[in-house]
Order: sequence, then C-alpha cells, then structure tokens
Amino acid sequence: MTSLNQCNFTGNLVANCEQSFTPSGVSCIKFTIASNDSWKDKTTNELKKHTEYIPVKLWRNDGIASYLIKGKSVRVTGKYKTDKYEKDGEQKYYTYIEASMFNGVELLGGRDSSDSTKSAPAASAQGKDEPF
Repeated sequence: MTSLNQCNFTGNLVANCEQSFTPSGVSCIKFTIASNDSWKDKTTNELKKHTEYIPVKLWRNDGIASYLIKGKSVRVTGKYKTDKYEKDGEQKYYTYIEASMFNGVELLGGRDSSDSTKSAPAASAQGKDEPF
C-alpha cells in the first residue's frame, strides 16, 4: 500500500525568514510559523487556546524570501521530515515541514498586506541539494 506524507498548516511568521545557500549555490529558506488552536473546555465552559510553532524549510525558491516577513500570514504544504545530527556526542533530532517547491508556501496577507496582491515568483524545477 502506498503512503502519503503531506502536511498543511496555516499561521503567521514569528520572525523574518533566514536564507542560506549550499556550497553549490542552492537556496534554503528557513522560517517558523505560529498556528493557533482554540476550543471550549466542557467542564469549565472556558475558552482555551494553544499555539504550535512549526519550523519550515523551503528549497530553491529565492524570490519568495523578501515576502516572508514577521507577522505575514501563510499557508504551508509539504512533507513532515526529521533530520538526525550529533552534538556533544549525543544524537539529536530536528523535525520540520519541508515545503513543496511549486505551491508549498501561499501568501495570505497579514503584516504589510498592502503588497499581498503581489504574487510570489515560482520555484525552480531543479533537484534538491542538501547542505548536510
């Protein structure tokens, strides 16, 4: 049976994105979104709120970096991924969403929404070049 690894989140950027490049010149954009959830507690009838902070990586889409600013509302579609690395002799894990290259980040408005009518440039169709 074939499986599907796809996640969809909507939230606001908690900070401006960070852009870096691999030695071969491939762009990697990293950012974190805050996604809110609320519900009514059945016993106290009180409104409860919870915020999840979701780290995101986006490869090969240099043009969108200038649009990914703190407070901007975005929808992210991508794969749930976990990287493993070693620090001080101990195995560490980092879980994030790897946004799809073509339609993985959709700008919804938010801070500086006056430019929300601008469309972000399309991503490159080249293959992925991991920096690690």
